[in-house]
Amino acid sequence: CPPDLNLCNSAHICISPGTTVLLAIEFTTAKCEGCPQSNEEPGIILHLLGGASMTGTPECTTNTLDHDDKPDYENGVTTVFTGAKDEDALGSCYLMPLQQKVTGGSVTWNGSGTWMPENGMIKFSWSDSSAFPYRCILEPTTLTPESNFAELQGCEEYNPNLP
Repeated sequence: CPPDLNLCNSAHICISPGTTVLLAIEFTTAKCEGCPQSNEEPGIILHLLGGASMTGTPECTTNTLDHDDKPDYENGVTTVFTGAKDEDALGSCYLMPLQQKVTGGSVTWNGSGTWMPENGMIKFSWSDSSAFPYRCILEPTTLTPESNFAELQGCEEYNPNLP
């Protein structure tokens, strides 16, 4: 990257100062039946579509979302992937400028059990704390080894300070 664009994300995109980028991916596991109860778990891979711009629709793909040092897919556990410590897991979504929107995408489950996020939902937040976060619903909401793919649908911004 040129010196004035001193930040480069995992997709080798130079980030201009002040550009709003994807900061975090969050979900709470409602149910994970038959899942390994260990720190190393096969998890989900996300493919995200951002908001349209003059240069097209940005998109990115995570690697398997799993923290090696803690369980991520246990009932009731809220998991957040954010920052440099999760750069490998976040794949090309690390610091990706998605136009402050997630408009759709997909989820692939690599686990051995049946996984369902709370309310069928995955949440996304931005580097600009004044930008509303986004949330999307999985369709279908429950993933199994036999039916391991879901679309991200009904994506919308929301105010986390309201019920």
